[in-house]
Amino acid sequence: MDTLLLSSNLAIIIEVKNIAGTLFFDQLFHQLIRTNKEGKEEGFPDPITQARLHQFQLKGFFEKHRLPQVPIEYVVVICNKNSILKTNPGHRRIFEKVFKAPHLLNRIQHLETIYQKEVLSSKELLKISKMLIKKNTPPKKLFMDRYLLSKNQLRSGIHCPSCFFIPMYRVKRQWHCPACNIYSKDANMQGLRDYFLLIDSKINNKQFRQFADLSSRDVASRLLASTNFPSSGTTKGRFYHPPVDLYGRDNK
Repeated sequence: MDTLLLSSNLAIIIEVKNIAGTLFFDQLFHQLIRTNKEGKEEGFPDPITQARLHQFQLKGFFEKHRLPQVPIEYVVVICNKNSILKTNPGHRRIFEKVFKAPHLLNRIQHLETIYQKEVLSSKELLKISKMLIKKNTPPKKLFMDRYLLSKNQLRSGIHCPSCFFIPMYRVKRQWHCPACNIYSKDANMQGLRDYFLLIDSKINNKQFRQFADLSSRDVASRLLASTNFPSSGTTKGRFYHPPVDLYGRDNK
């Protein structure tokens, strides 16, 4: 699962896809067909089917570990702002499950109006959270090693936490998104977590500057130090490592 949002009322599985082009969610053959600008078609696994499978597996996980049962919903979020979403005639209800990133908050609020009954206590929420972290399996191979030939195939820059635009820019000690005009003081925190999952299990000042599109060594140094992530080495030889909660255990 990309993201699991857990509350006292329900659990929401959030499957995130960043695919450009015209996206046709074929509900007859359960596939996703992408048409690019040149008119070329390409098939992808159906993310709706994938999210339903995660829903089924999560329910089984709760039962296996004798955890309190909670309603489980799922959504598929398309974070590429230029994508066009389509489906078969008569199947437009799938867009209650599939939508662009800016609509996510509205959908969560709608689900909260449906599931108003609290079924989990604070103690039970903590128990489930601890169990999920404990049973989480870290990837045996980094994304880049598995799917890419070079770091250059990844787009550099910190992504916007609101609209997922890349890159954000540093303006008066804050990150600014030129797409939706929001400001963030700590958008780099998620960027670093992404780096540890995608590229490498450690990062130094130069690598962070390249990844985050920063020109200033001092700014990069200050941002890295502010994370309080585990580190090793000193001055120019200092490396920062994933936080303890990234995989649910210490990875230093």
